[in-house]
Amino acid sequence: FRSKATPGGMLADAIPRFRLADASLQKDVQRILDLGVKIYDKTRITAHKFQELRSQNDFIYIAVGAQQGKKIGVPGEDSPGVLDALTFLADVRRGRQSSLGRRVAVIGGGDSAIDAARTARRLTDENGEVTLVYRRTRHEMPAGHDEVVEMLDEGVSILELAVPVEIARENGRLRLVLQKMQLGALDASGRKKPIPIPGAQFELACDAVIVAIGQNVVLDFLPDDETGVRDMRTKWENVFIGGDALHGPATIIAAIADGRKAAEFIKQSAKILHQLTVAKPEKGLSLADYQIKMA
Repeated sequence: FRSKATPGGMLADAIPRFRLADASLQKDVQRILDLGVKIYDKTRITAHKFQELRSQNDFIYIAVGAQQGKKIGVPGEDSPGVLDALTFLADVRRGRQSSLGRRVAVIGGGDSAIDAARTARRLTDENGEVTLVYRRTRHEMPAGHDEVVEMLDEGVSILELAVPVEIARENGRLRLVLQKMQLGALDASGRKKPIPIPGAQFELACDAVIVAIGQNVVLDFLPDDETGVRDMRTKWENVFIGGDALHGPATIIAAIADGRKAAEFIKQSAKILHQLTVAKPEKGLSLADYQIKMA
C-alpha cells in the first residue's frame, strides 16, 4: 500500500534519471509483480486504515521512507523560488519542473543535496551557476565521495563553511544571507562542529534556492509514538518495521536489506519452511574489476 500514483517509492521520486533509468526501475517493479505481489497505489494509510489492515492481514511490515524535507528555520524560507529538494527532484522526474533561472544555490551536504545540485546544473544553461552551500568543508560531507567528485566535474561549485540566516526576495530574485563558520571541537557525529564567526556575514544573489538539509519520517497513522521495537518487531503483534521508518534517513540498499530481513522474520513467525534460492546475476565484471570497485 502506498500513497503515490506509481510504484517505486523514493527510487521513483528522488533518484535522478541520470542515476537510475526508468527502464531499470520498471524492470525491478515488474519482477516483484511477477511474483504475485499486489500493489495498491493512491492509498493513504490513516489510523483507521492501519487498524483495518491489521484486522485483515496476518502480518504487516511498515517501510515508510523519509519523504518530508526538513526546514532551515530562517526568515524567508517560504518565499517563491525556495524549493524542497525532494519535491524538486520528484517534479523533475515527472517533467513538472520549469526553468530555475541562471543562478541556483543548494543548501546541504548529503546525497540528496548532491542529486539536487547535479539535477539543477542540467536545468541551467551553459552560463548558469550552481553553488552547493555547506556548513562544514567538503571533507566532512556525508555524501558519497564519488558523487561529490562527479558533481564537481559537472561544474557545480562548493561554498564551504557557510550557513543561511535569511532568505529575502527582492525585484524577482533571491538574496541569500550567509553566516561564515569555522570548525571547532568534534561533536556527537565525530565531525568538527561548525561555529559562527562573529560579525562575518555575506550575501549570495540567486534565482532559486534548493533546501536539502535532511528528511523526516512521518508515521502519523500509528496509535502512538512509541513502537517498542525489538529486532524489527513492534509492540503490536505481527507488525514489523524497517528501513527509514526504523533507522531514520538512510540508503536505498539499507532499506532493501531490511525488507529481506523482515521477510525472514515473518517466515519464521508463520512457520514457513520454504527456502528461497537467490539468483546471482552475471554483471560481466572480472575479479580485477571487483577489486578496483572495492578499493
